[in-house]
Formats: sequence, structure tokens, C-alpha cells
Amino acid sequence: MLVATAATAAAQSPLLSTCKSVTDFVAGTSSQAFPRAGTTFCPTVDAFDKFAKASGYQSWAGLFSDAQANPSAWKPYLRRLMSYAYVPALAPISVMPQGSSTLTTSLADSPQSGVSASSAYATLNIKVAKKGSVTISFTRGGGGAANGKAKVTDPDLLTTALVHGVNAVLMPPMTFHTLRHASRTLKNVRGTARIMSKIMKEQIRTANTWATVVMPTDAAWKAITFKGKSRVPAWVGNITTNDVLKDKALMEAMMKYSTIKMPTWDGAEVLTYSSLYKIWQLSGGQNFISMPTSLVAGPTQRAFYTYDAGSDKLYAVGGRNMRGALVAADDNSYMPGAEISKKTVFAGCSSVLVLDGYVPLPDRTGLTKYDKRKSNR
Repeated sequence: MLVATAATAAAQSPLLSTCKSVTDFVAGTSSQAFPRAGTTFCPTVDAFDKFAKASGYQSWAGLFSDAQANPSAWKPYLRRLMSYAYVPALAPISVMPQGSSTLTTSLADSPQSGVSASSAYATLNIKVAKKGSVTISFTRGGGGAANGKAKVTDPDLLTTALVHGVNAVLMPPMTFHTLRHASRTLKNVRGTARIMSKIMKEQIRTANTWATVVMPTDAAWKAITFKGKSRVPAWVGNITTNDVLKDKALMEAMMKYSTIKMPTWDGAEVLTYSSLYKIWQLSGGQNFISMPTSLVAGPTQRAFYTYDAGSDKLYAVGGRNMRGALVAADDNSYMPGAEISKKTVFAGCSSVLVLDGYVPLPDRTGLTKYDKRKSNR
């Protein structure tokens, strides 16, 4: 059914009115922001409900109510999804050729798309079958629908600006419904996933969790098993992987140290690789910048980040590595080996920075057993 105008269509179709309400929300206006000139792949009402359930809610109404109550957390996330569902060019299903083709979405223009948006972030894979059915395939790991596909259920709804109804919310690559979904799907972060499942049981099950979480890889966790043998004072305090996995209090301290608390001046959005690099640039290119974490053991414990121009990479450095006198006296007194992956992972309203190399250790955990000073140099 073709409808001539957006206003008439939105009034007649629950599918379009729901999509319009989300578009207006992320645009910050109730004007005719929907549909934009071009092509929008608009999830059906059932698709929004399925998305809500995967995000830890009973219904779309419950999710959207939380989004409206906490717009600073939800707008960037939903904007990212709607950017992936929008193609600036006109793409009528009725004239689309049989076989496979790709469409470029507006996600590449999104400030949340990462430090260097690859074509995988910006494209949708479209397949038109002989019988005329149209399916959309997602990049592996994107999630969003069973078997990574959505079907176009309502093609060419509008003539002035194209809208196609689809039976799933389109999830971009490296984007997951919840922290639980992300930690269970990403490779090589099983150790962090295990800790999160014990310490952040409720938070990781809902998209409404708002945090930037650093997730050390399994290899990084393994690296802290060296006890008193390393010449680098990163391991002062005798914290090992086994300690973390057996001691719930230490586990909680390490998880809090892995959760970054964003400064209010950053617009209350979660961190990405790109935004962390920009903060480093704004600091005047200092060797290290520090970010407050959720761990409070005496003074607020901070995590440190540095950029290496030679490798064009960002590294995380634990507070236990950042003793001022030692750093000034000896370049080997810190261990900038926790490389941050350039591909930021999005998990509901949260973001994830995957670390490889080693696990940054806080200067103080708040637990005497692990904070007693010992030198291994």
C-alpha cells in the first residue's frame, strides 16, 4: 500500500508512528524529522517488542519510557541504530534487481561510529529472491535478529520518502543488546564475562546500564599470574588471576576499577576509542591522561591512558604502575602494554573497550591483603 504523505502515513500506520517517535526522540524534535529524504528501514511493532525483550524489558513501551527518562544515555544508542537503518539514497524494493547488493547507510557519519568507520559499519547487505522476497543480512556479530537476518515485510510504504517495514531492529556490527550479550559473544573475554556475571548480575542484563567498561582479554588475565618474579613493579601487591577469581571482594574492586565514570563535561556519553583519543589530544598531547573509575578506596582511583604515535595505538596503564617518582626516574617503572582495540563495542547504552596485554591494576583496592607494599625490583 502506497501512501502519498508522511503525515497521513504516520497517522494510519502504527509501524510508522512508532518509528517516527524514535526518530523524533533521537533528533530532539517533534517536527517532521521522519521520514527523512532517502530510504528508512523501519522496524515493525513486533520487531520493536522483540528488541525490547532482548534488551531486558517486557515490552517496547517499558524500554521507551526508560529512554525518555534518561535521554543522555539512550539517545546516542538509539541514534546509532536509526543511523544504520537509514540510507540517504532512494532504494525502492520494487525496482531492486534480483541477487545480492549493498546499500550505504548514514552510520559512517555518526560520531559513535569509531575512530575509522569501515565499510562493514556503513553497509547493509540486501538479497532479492526470485519470488520477490527481500532479506537484509547483518555482518557477523551484529545481532538483532534470528540468524542475523531481517525480512522486508512492508516494502515501499511511502512515495515521497521511501520507508520499508522490516521484522527486526537493525543492529550494526559490534553492537549488542546488553553487556551480558556482548561479553558472551566476544572472543577471548571469558574471564571478564565470568567476573561480570558474579558482580554485575542485574546491570549486565539490561540495555539501561550506562557505563564504559574495559574488558581485558583472557591472555591479559593470564599475564598477572606471575607472583614476585616480574621486574616490573606492576605486580606489587601480589594480585594474581586466581586471587581475583576466588576473592569476591577483590573481584568487585577490579570490576569497579574497570568501569570508567565519565566527566560531566563530556556530554554524558560513553567513551569510544575515538573520544578517548580526542580527550588525549585536548590534554595537549601529554604522556598520560587519567579518567576516574567507579573504585573508591580512599581517594577516587583513576585509570591512566597514553598514546604512542609510533604504533598509532592507545594503551591503558594501571594506577599501580603510575607512581610519580618511579615513572620520572625509570621508563621501565610502568608497563603500557594494555593495548585498546580500535573497534569500540556497543552494548545497549554502554560501551566496551577491549584490552590486550595485561590487566591494569589499581594503586589501592581498599583491601589490606592486596594493598600492602612489596617491592619486586
